[in-house]
Amino acid sequence: MTMSTNEATEREPFPKRGNQLVAPALVDDILRRSRKGTIKYGSPLMTQNGRNALVDAYQEAIDLAMYLKQALMELDAAQAASVIIPPAEMEGVSDRVISPIKEDE
Repeated sequence: MTMSTNEATEREPFPKRGNQLVAPALVDDILRRSRKGTIKYGSPLMTQNGRNALVDAYQEAIDLAMYLKQALMELDAAQAASVIIPPAEMEGVSDRVISPIKEDE
């Protein structure tokens, strides 16, 4: 599937049965992350800790959105690069290709 259309508005098909359960893997990740935070900060995440949880979550959500968009763009670029053009369609292409701009220009 290529992401040439806007993935923010594109509908995904109804999911079919897969191979692995996600929820148990997510719970495992959460527990590992909590242990890592406890080691790093000396205690698990608790309420009334002097931080604004909404600001922390909002900033993390922005980071997440950036990483997701990066992954979608990289996937789209990789899929576009892997397109195989039949030899018949390549005839005369070299005459139409624009040479890349050199850095010193």
